[in-house]
Amino acid sequence: MQARTLAEPEFDHIGDEAIATPERRPRHVGAGVALFRCSDARVELGAIGQRLRLLRCPCTDAAFTRTRGEIGIGLLGIRFADHTFDAHLDDITQKNAQMVDQTSSASAGLGERARQLASAVGGFRLRQGTADEAQALVERAVMHFRGHGGRGSLAAITSADGGFHDRDMYVFAWDRELVYHAFAGKPHNVGKNAQAIIGTDTTQLRADVWDAAARGGGWVDYDFLNPANGQIAPKTSFVLPVDDDLVLGCGIYKTVARPVTQAA
Repeated sequence: MQARTLAEPEFDHIGDEAIATPERRPRHVGAGVALFRCSDARVELGAIGQRLRLLRCPCTDAAFTRTRGEIGIGLLGIRFADHTFDAHLDDITQKNAQMVDQTSSASAGLGERARQLASAVGGFRLRQGTADEAQALVERAVMHFRGHGGRGSLAAITSADGGFHDRDMYVFAWDRELVYHAFAGKPHNVGKNAQAIIGTDTTQLRADVWDAAARGGGWVDYDFLNPANGQIAPKTSFVLPVDDDLVLGCGIYKTVARPVTQAA
C-alpha cells in the first residue's frame, strides 16, 4: 500500500536509536575490497619501478631545472638584475670623483705651503756659524796674511770692514801665550790675553793650540764664559799656523750654554 500523503518527520530528539543509513549489501563489500587491492597493486608497481631505477643507477635522477623568474645577485645591497645597480654605481663614481678633486686641491695647497716654507728657509741665514764656515774664514785669512806682507796684514784682518767676521764668527791671531794680535771686528781686544776674553783657564787651551799647529792645524775645544749672562758655552776653534809663534783661528759655539757652577 502507498500512503495518500507524505509522512511527517518526527520532531523528537534522537535517542538511543541508530541513525538510519543505506543498508550495506555483500556486493558493496566486494567492490570496496577490489578497489583497495587495485590501490595496493599501484603502490607495488611504483616500488618495483623505483627499485629497477636504483639498480640501473644508484643515484637520484637528474632533472633539468629552470628558474621560474629572474635571479638577482646581491653584492653589498646592490642588485645586478635591474637598473638599481647602474644608478648606484653612477652615484659612487661621482662621489669618488669629488673625493679625488678634494684630495688634489688639498695636495696642491700643501705643495704651495711647502714651497713657501722652503723659500723662507732658503732666504733665512742662521745667526750661528758652522764649522765649515769658520774653517773657510781661517783659510781665507791665511791667504790674505801670506799675500799682503805677513804681520802687516793683521790690521786689515782686524778691521770691521775687512770681511773676516760673520755673525758670531771672527778671525783672531794668537801667539804662544794666547795674546791677541788680530781680532776681526773688535780692534779694542788686540793685545789682550785670551784668558781675559774667554773668562776661563786657558792653560790646557794653550797646549792644545800649539799641538794642533805642530800637526799643521786642526780643531781645539775649550770653554768660553759670556760676561753678559754669566754662562759658559763650549766652543771649538780651527787654527792654522802662519809663523813660528803665530796662528790664525776662528771659533764656533758647540752646544747650548750652561750656567757656571759655583764652588761650595
